[in-house]
Amino acid sequence: PADRSAVRIGRYLALAGGVISPALLVADLYTPERFFNMLRIFRRTSAMSIGVYILTAFGVFGGLAAAAQLALDLGAGAWAVW
Repeated sequence: PADRSAVRIGRYLALAGGVISPALLVADLYTPERFFNMLRIFRRTSAMSIGVYILTAFGVFGGLAAAAQLALDLGAGAWAVW
């Protein structure tokens, strides 16, 4: 109970990081097509390829955590408590 505000802020920050990071990666790759190509092809030896998959997974789970937190903040119910 004492750390609820820190957890709440952390979940929203994870969502912000999950939104900003792909935009920065696309800017680094110069075109969105390269980002989608990285998702299409997986190479164990490519740090960029592994990073794209990690970033995608982080964005999905960060978004789910933020959605659950928003549901809690709006009083949606106990399903969002985790």
